[in-house]
Amino acid sequence: MDVKDDAEWAAISAKITAVQTARQAGFGGGRRGRGGFGGGGGPGGGGGGGGAAAAGPTTPLADAIAALQKAYDDKAPAADIKAAMAKVANERKANAAALAKAQDDLRSLLTPRQEAYLVLNGGILQ
Repeated sequence: MDVKDDAEWAAISAKITAVQTARQAGFGGGRRGRGGFGGGGGPGGGGGGGGAAAAGPTTPLADAIAALQKAYDDKAPAADIKAAMAKVANERKANAAALAKAQDDLRSLLTPRQEAYLVLNGGILQ
């Protein structure tokens, strides 16, 4: 990647880690409960697949998705479901902004050649 020395690499690698962390937060824990479209749980279906995500730290997005899933499963009133969907949308927007900032912070340290390397190898930058 054409890094001059250990000090430069330390600064760049810290920013790469920040980008990876921001990207991971944007995944939000994936699907919970029903196993996706076409899975069980519908009329005549055999119940949901998938189950809850493994225990451990959560993110605000994962919590918002879990709350939406609960509202859906509990057949909550439309207003509650709309509020839960809005929370998921807001968390996704916040995560996208955090990822963009982390990528911009990383870019600020890179030469054009280093940036090209990260675009071509691993998709850290897009």
